[in-house]
Amino acid sequence: MNEPPYDMAKHEEKLSSLKELQRPCDTLEAQLPQTRTLGAHPRLRPPPPRCMSFLALAGLLALPVYAVQRPGPGFHWLGVYALVLSSLAYWTYAADKRRAEEGCWGVPEANLHLLELLGGWPGAFLAQRRLRHKCSKGSYELMFWLIVLAYQFAAFDSFQSWRYTHAALNYVQRTSDHRR
Repeated sequence: MNEPPYDMAKHEEKLSSLKELQRPCDTLEAQLPQTRTLGAHPRLRPPPPRCMSFLALAGLLALPVYAVQRPGPGFHWLGVYALVLSSLAYWTYAADKRRAEEGCWGVPEANLHLLELLGGWPGAFLAQRRLRHKCSKGSYELMFWLIVLAYQFAAFDSFQSWRYTHAALNYVQRTSDHRR
């Protein structure tokens, strides 16, 4: 069992060639523009400009705000209520993101959805856009947009004298009476 003598130079040559193959994307990463935000992955797209988030939010709020102002001046407290809940939702998203980055248990998604459903969806919308949190999970986004759609529908239905809501309630009542 004669083994050839150990050649240190040959071993180092193989090792250096393996190190070059180990990270083939180094040259590609060096060519990418370094527009990295603190804590963001370099391949993720940057967050949208602030004005785009605020314009989208203004568009989503137009119908509900107009619907709330229609009945008269006694409903302005709803604006304060929505502002408080939106601030709470934004703060909760921020706390959830911070805890996720630290590796701790986060806020349950059901609690986040409850805040959105109670009227904090505008703050949740801004938090998703500005903090880049909960904006890539499909099932979460679906539920969030269903909540926003429910608010849009309620505002629209209020302009129709609650015609669609009354029709749905009448249908439910007829089907439950029919099953008895």
